[in-house]
Amino acid sequence: MNKSFRFFSIPDILHRGRSLFVVSVLILLITGCVVNIPKTFYRPAAPGGTVVRAMQPRTTSVILFERQDVIVGVNTTYDYKNQLYVSISFEIPNDKVVQLLENTVEVSVASKEMRKSKLSGRIWTGAGRTKDFPLKTPMVGRDKGWSLGTAKGYGNTKYAAFFFNALLFTAPEAETFEIKIPRFLVNNIESVLPIIEFTLDSENLWTSLP
Repeated sequence: MNKSFRFFSIPDILHRGRSLFVVSVLILLITGCVVNIPKTFYRPAAPGGTVVRAMQPRTTSVILFERQDVIVGVNTTYDYKNQLYVSISFEIPNDKVVQLLENTVEVSVASKEMRKSKLSGRIWTGAGRTKDFPLKTPMVGRDKGWSLGTAKGYGNTKYAAFFFNALLFTAPEAETFEIKIPRFLVNNIESVLPIIEFTLDSENLWTSLP
């Protein structure tokens, strides 16, 4: 009998079938699926703002402003229901105190009258942890260990980080819209950000990596 010939049992066949399936999936990921991953997102623009890449997904979708060494980041995010939110972050060094003067953002589509959406707040407390933050409470800055934030390139920050969100649309309504961020105080000096325009755009996540 030819010694290279072998009978396979049913468990052998099933095991080899699973292995072949896993290998096939890996090949598809390597050769096709990973190489071309288009992502639709809203790109912001405003006078005096710097647009940088978000952490996840890595699209050019975060606009940063600096006010008295406080970094303010603004971008939009989808939740699991495909609802679109605006996210606002403040990174505050230890000699600064920031206070929101309003608890809403205003959004306008196609130059229509602006409508208001109420904010909710969170503070970054440590690795993977946040807690609710009342909007009327002053945001007291401090230097601390590195944690999630925007910094001057979206990523980590060494300062206290505060995050606010407001629902914009239950489903995307337009290719372009504008939002007005609440006024705020930095060490009792009022700051106003310009109106930010968001435009629907897309990038290939693989080829757009820096």
